[in-house]
Amino acid sequence: MKFLKVISVTEAHELIRAHFGGAPPKTVKVGIDGALSLTAAADCRSGEDIPGFDRSTVDGFAVVASDTFGAGEAIPSLHTVAGRVEMGVMPDAAVTAGTAVYVPTGGALPSGADAVVMTEDTDIIKGHNDNGGVLAVRSPCAPGANIIYKGDDIKKGQRLVGAGKVVPPLDIGVLAAAGIAEIEVCKPLDFFLISTGDEIVEIDDPQASQPGSIRDINGHIISALLKKSGQNVIKRVIVPDRFDGIRNAVEEGLRLCDAVIISGGSSAGDKDYAPAVIDSFNDTGVFIHGLAVKPGKPTAVGKVRGKPVFGLPGHPASAVIAYGLTVDFYIRMMQNRSAGGNAVRAKMGANVHSSPGKLTCQTVRLINEGGGLTAIPVHGKSGLITLLANADGYVEIPENIEGLNKGEYVEVKIIN
Repeated sequence: MKFLKVISVTEAHELIRAHFGGAPPKTVKVGIDGALSLTAAADCRSGEDIPGFDRSTVDGFAVVASDTFGAGEAIPSLHTVAGRVEMGVMPDAAVTAGTAVYVPTGGALPSGADAVVMTEDTDIIKGHNDNGGVLAVRSPCAPGANIIYKGDDIKKGQRLVGAGKVVPPLDIGVLAAAGIAEIEVCKPLDFFLISTGDEIVEIDDPQASQPGSIRDINGHIISALLKKSGQNVIKRVIVPDRFDGIRNAVEEGLRLCDAVIISGGSSAGDKDYAPAVIDSFNDTGVFIHGLAVKPGKPTAVGKVRGKPVFGLPGHPASAVIAYGLTVDFYIRMMQNRSAGGNAVRAKMGANVHSSPGKLTCQTVRLINEGGGLTAIPVHGKSGLITLLANADGYVEIPENIEGLNKGEYVEVKIIN
């Protein structure tokens, strides 16, 4: 067993990369409705222009713009109505000098027209607006007015989703607009979660309300974080503080999944069996045991049968921080995920002190103030679940900085 030998987060990342990096991600094609939160494995480009035709952005009349120059309330320009455009049909009618064709919002622009005047700026003074009527235009319009041209939104060959990007909801709409029904993504990783502790029980356990019992918080939080990240949680179990029981659970996890996460028992106490269990498989075993971070110091990472086994602290806030620094880093590395996307820039709302020699992670809540975001520190002990529930994210204060000053701009890692 390797006892706590604290290393920096940078060193930890280098070790994780050395043990598990380098292999190309496994990929799979999925329908776009199933792509949410997954990682694009390759650039996805449009095979066509969007829109595929010139169209009107308003209900109005397609005209030759120069015919309307000088038009006003007192002396409108007059146009003969030469037809109307039906939705979903390319128009037969054409616009020539002195004529107009009615076009609904989204309708195709008739040939010959270079502008659309809104109905609010027109009057039918004779006949009707289908054909043969006389249209009075009371306001001039410039060429291109109220028109979206072919390819204005998306050009053929344009990149819609870049490789490594986590697919968000609105990108799915963009893919649908381009007629792309499926996309190649990095195959989600399968995780096996183990919550350890004699006191840990399921939320519906009859003993949950008894003194000394604690409902499983970390199992549900880590499961939610993994699912939000687009990964699969194959199984979640609770195991008492017994070496054999934890080892059997890890054995099952290694058989079923790509990675195992043990919550609790990662420190160096009498019943902290996670590191010893990881080392018991006569493999690489534990290669990280202790991070120079607050909270989250008692974090372990090992390698068994080519797969990672993560040992996270038992306190919820510590577990979430350790998850972000190790498990989330591993996921991003394995799926070549682009950097960023889960952080925002904000101004500190108060001074914050750090722990010298450690990466200090300070939870904060975000408020809108003065046209920007302000990060308000949320203080509390790492064992308190409300420390997380009341926070939107956390700020990382490097080891060589004594703290952050009020008014200083920082990057906030989003957790809620």
